[in-house]
Formats: sequence, C-alpha cells, structure tokens
Amino acid sequence: MSDVIICRDCELKQRMPRDEAGWTLRCFRCGAVLKRLKTQSPETLAAWSIAALLLWATASTMPFLTFEFKGGTTVAFLWSGGFMLWEEKFRFLSVLVLMTSVVMPLFHLSLIAATVMGLALGFHGRGVAYGIRLIRWFGNWAMPGIYLIGVSVAAVKIGQLASLQAGP
Repeated sequence: MSDVIICRDCELKQRMPRDEAGWTLRCFRCGAVLKRLKTQSPETLAAWSIAALLLWATASTMPFLTFEFKGGTTVAFLWSGGFMLWEEKFRFLSVLVLMTSVVMPLFHLSLIAATVMGLALGFHGRGVAYGIRLIRWFGNWAMPGIYLIGVSVAAVKIGQLASLQAGP
C-alpha cells in the first residue's frame, strides 16, 4: 500500500510512488513540487565529513565556558569537566563524561569520514558494512547534545550567583 500525499497548493490527494534516488515529485493537477530527493555523491559526503572533523578539533580546543565568581575567573574547555571529576576522585563519572563528550564523538566522526572516503574510493563489501554498523553504535554513545543540555541547565541554576559567558 502506497502513502498518500496532499498538494499544499491545490489540495489534491495523490499516491506517492516508491522512493527513487534523484527524483522530483510534482502535483498532477497544478505542477507544484511536492517532494524532492537529491542524492549526494560520495566525494561530497567525504568533504562534509572531513569538515566535521576539522570543526570538532576547533571546538574541542577553544574555551567552552568562562565562569566568574567573587573576582575569580575559570575558563572551561569541553574536556576539562572530565579532568576535574578525575581530580575530585570521581573516576567512573570522569571516564564516562570524557567518553561521551570527547572520545566517542571523535570516533564517530572519524568512522563516518573513513567509511565515506572508502565509498568514494570505490571500496564496497564487508568493511563498509561493518563501518556503517560501528557508526550507528558509536552514534548511540556520542552525546555532545546531552552534555550541552546539562551545561545549559547548570548555567541557568548558577546564573543568579555568578557570571557565565559561553565561548571564547
């Protein structure tokens, strides 16, 4: 059974054909574009994945948060929270924070870049399939978004007591 799509311009109900790469679905009545699917070449995806790795390297070396309290200033980096937890003897939590905020995102982006570059160079088969499975697994553990939400909640709570500034 195929899906039904409704034109936004003339409200004609139409059945969607099967997805095929590089097509544009138009309304039969008015000709409006209903859905467009474009595929990217492996070379384009490789360039995007390398750019993501470069942006990750830049983001992890720049200051993440500046905290001012009673005349003292502390500059925090993405990885400094894990090291501070280690110094406070919270070893397991320290490793968990470093793995989910720094190490796993790096491995995730590296696997994406390696797999896409392998596809761009014409490699196919078990290695690429295994790489895609690893990308999915590492993606489950790479949680910079969760880390950012946690820092935002902490910033709101601490914001009344001290001055916080995001970025360099």
